[in-house]
This record gives sequence, structure tokens and C-alpha cells, in this order.
Amino acid sequence: MLNEKIKVRFVTNRHMFDCAIASHGQRLQEILNSHLTTYLQILNVSVFRFSDYATPVATFRTATVLKSTINMAMIPTELNEAPEKRMFSYVSKNYYRAFVTVAGFDIQGTMHFMSAPDATAFLVRDVNSYFPVTDAELNDGYQETAAMRASVILVRKSAVSFLHLGELE
Repeated sequence: MLNEKIKVRFVTNRHMFDCAIASHGQRLQEILNSHLTTYLQILNVSVFRFSDYATPVATFRTATVLKSTINMAMIPTELNEAPEKRMFSYVSKNYYRAFVTVAGFDIQGTMHFMSAPDATAFLVRDVNSYFPVTDAELNDGYQETAAMRASVILVRKSAVSFLHLGELE
């Protein structure tokens, strides 16, 4: 379905946006890593401050966000966002536990590599602007709320302050 919408939660330095984007048959990682545009149109947007995840400060039918300000993009559903694309491009990889700190958040989850990873080489040369952490748990360290869970969190490489890749699972 080329006109499908992906539900997503974007996290910037000071805000979180619950919204949807038109996928046009692409995966969210491809959309974020695309050099064809620096902005992204978002739909059905609820804007939250980190001080209160429960109450939006504003809602909009459409808005625009600068992609380079998105530190993380969370896909809250277990469904693959582009199933027809995954069917023809799946590659078997090894699973490694990962711990990543991004803009004051801690992410624990899984990263996938074909061979033994090197965290420095990965960040310096192997990854585009955004990379996935799957089966992820996100903690902000400030609120007394439960950790947020997501099937995939796409992390902006330039926002990473710490990355640990564990042993092969």
C-alpha cells in the first residue's frame, strides 16, 4: 500500500510529537535517511513537553519538522511499517544487546549485525544518519513514569553520546 500512514513518536531536544507520516511504501528509516529533503510533513500531531507526557500542549492536523532535530523516532506498534518491502529485502543477522544514551534518554534494546560489531566503526563509518534499536525500552531518568516501549527506535547518530554493544545473543 503506497499511501499508508506510519504512526510514529518523534523526540527532539525539548518536545515529543505523536503523529503520523505518509510512507509512500518506504520504511521510516529510509525516509529519515533520505537526502532528498531536510523537512518532513507530519499529520495528526500532538505536541508534548517532557515535563508532562500525558497532556499535549497543542494539536495540529499537519505540521512540518526539521529532520535533523529529531533525536529519536519511535514506532509504537509491533507491525512492520512497510511489510511488502520487508518481504523482499529481509536479511538474516545476529542479535546484540545494546545500551545507547541519546539527548538525556537511555535506550536498552537489540541491534542487528551480520558480523561482530565494533561500536566506534559503526558510528564513524557504517551507519547513515539514523539507525534502529529494536525491542527497545526508553527511560528519561526524570519522571516517575514507566519506561516507554517500542518495537523500533530509530536513533540519530549525531545525537548519540554513549553506545555499548553487548555480546551475541
